[in-house]
Amino acid sequence: MIKRITIISVMILGFVFLSGCELLGDTEDPTVSITQPADNAVVSGTVEIKATADDNEGVTKVEFYVDGDLKGTDNSAADSEYSYSWDASGEDPGSTHTIQAKAYDEAENVGESSVITVTIAEGAGPGMEHCGTISEDETWYAKDNPHIVTCGVKVEATLTLEPGVIVKFNVDKGLRVGYSNPGALVADGTADAVITFTSNVSPPSPGDWDGIAFGDENIDP
Repeated sequence: MIKRITIISVMILGFVFLSGCELLGDTEDPTVSITQPADNAVVSGTVEIKATADDNEGVTKVEFYVDGDLKGTDNSAADSEYSYSWDASGEDPGSTHTIQAKAYDEAENVGESSVITVTIAEGAGPGMEHCGTISEDETWYAKDNPHIVTCGVKVEATLTLEPGVIVKFNVDKGLRVGYSNPGALVADGTADAVITFTSNVSPPSPGDWDGIAFGDENIDP
């Protein structure tokens, strides 16, 4: 009887010990760092935020915060890289914003990245959007910056760009001048007011917009 009680006691103690180990479980926080954009970067339009994260038991998700507010979550990493596209087009030019990433594992341990700060570029307000065919003479003014090409624009008249105009193109979008019908593009900037053609993705990548092409129907403005 005494031996039986002793064996049962050992089994109970062993169960309590194992249960205690399971309760302790994984207590190691994931590591996470923002790789894009750089700290103190000047950004505009759609800002691609990228982060790398790692954990001893595996990362389940990464959350992205702008100014302390949760903006997006990515739980489908490729090569331990996580991303979120932040639409900053409605932010005030010159305003500053903080960005931080948080990584989670299966045990709900949380790792936090360093906080970075970005500044919205001047001329990066809501701006004016352009899409489709320009069939009558038209002028784009600097006061309406930025001019955002949201779909392919065909110029079948004279399009004049005022000095200082900023034109931003969404991915794979561009200008086609004088293809189906006669068209012209007049873009005369100055040293103090250059005309800028650039991507609407921040940071931009070479070739992410479709350029400006001229057909055989160009007219002399």
